[in-house]
Amino acid sequence: MSAAELATTAGIGFKHATKVTAAIEAVRHLLSEPLERGATLGSAEDVFEAYGHRLRDLRRESIWAVYLDTKSRVICDELVAVGGIDQCSMSPGDVLRTALKVGARSVIVLHNHPSGVPTPSPDDDALTKELRLSAKLVGLDLLDHVIIGDGSYFSYAGARRLP
Repeated sequence: MSAAELATTAGIGFKHATKVTAAIEAVRHLLSEPLERGATLGSAEDVFEAYGHRLRDLRRESIWAVYLDTKSRVICDELVAVGGIDQCSMSPGDVLRTALKVGARSVIVLHNHPSGVPTPSPDDDALTKELRLSAKLVGLDLLDHVIIGDGSYFSYAGARRLP
């Protein structure tokens, strides 16, 4: 809720609503700090903990890539594409270009569903398959594709759905 929306709640004036929304934004900012180079992402839960706060409340689909070295340590992450409220398009080259440039060995792709429901769509399935095949062609591993919802996530690797 915005401060103006919160201020309409009984017992909360605009002054308190502004303080509450500022505090929420400060916490969200702290929780959304980028991962440090060398951090380890060993599971989809780790990915969700690292990126869930950053992606879950976005109103447009956003695709991120996390580039990892041979020991699955983070080299860097990158916002790859931003779309609309229910779709986002990108090509595998958008992910692979950076992966090759930074010397990554593997990549984890993640995106949000603004609806809050992390169930994969047919487009998500097709993107995952295309990314996996394209990555393999250039010697990279797609470790996972994680979809972030409101307080939950879906992992292609966890569901054994990586083609």
